[in-house]
Amino acid sequence: MNSQYSIQENNNKEKSGMAIYIKILLFSNLLGGFIGTDTFLARVTTGNKICRLKQCEDITGGTSNSNCNGVILGRSCVSNGTNCMAMTACSSQKNITSCNGGGLENSKQVTCAFTLTGTDKVNGTCKTFTACADASKDKLARTTNPSCKWTENSTGTSSANHTCDTFATETDCRPIPGFDGTTYTVFVLQNGKCTAADPGTMTDNKICYIKSAYTYSWNAATNKCESCISGSVNPNNSNGSNTSTDPGTGTNTDSAFILSAISFGILGLMA
Repeated sequence: MNSQYSIQENNNKEKSGMAIYIKILLFSNLLGGFIGTDTFLARVTTGNKICRLKQCEDITGGTSNSNCNGVILGRSCVSNGTNCMAMTACSSQKNITSCNGGGLENSKQVTCAFTLTGTDKVNGTCKTFTACADASKDKLARTTNPSCKWTENSTGTSSANHTCDTFATETDCRPIPGFDGTTYTVFVLQNGKCTAADPGTMTDNKICYIKSAYTYSWNAATNKCESCISGSVNPNNSNGSNTSTDPGTGTNTDSAFILSAISFGILGLMA
């Protein structure tokens, strides 16, 4: 880089001492520029090279979402299997790789679910993942939500809501998270089988807190499993049984005890 400096010295005798004013004028023929994660040196054959904001399409080696996303600060990028591209709404994506990379909805990043078209291995339809059934053809999307159960056999694949039996490990009754992670359906062991019930019926002080999805705790004074947060719901209907609706699926769960999730994110603890 060729530079020319002009130094101007001004003696001011009216003031104590001498003030030196140095003015540096930098002239250069810009042959390069600073290239960071958010800038890009444009390719030109003649004249000056110009730095501009880096775009998703400028990322090299964009054959996978992991190579595209998180590279440029403040930009969400996905891969179409060949190159990086800007993330868009799930519904506007037609490629399995870009769909698996996620989409934007109201400026927020969301999970997308993909369905192949016929025998095509790459192209199909992409939609926002809002219910377990949306991922019946997309195993990767299904794995992002612990409330969904994946089934794969000779007749095909499916994704459905977990039940008490499918979520439990033998007699280890675990609370099932709702699709959106804000509620849990609690189960207790009754007559050797996991059954949806009020966590207050638990008699084991060692499992009260964990098996109630951290919403109940053991009261040593009363020897009971008691609610430790507000917002617990026990929806009774006229016949005395508990019937509730999963907000993520719209399906009824008989004898289910639905509890609000604690704000610090129980879903991450249960994964």
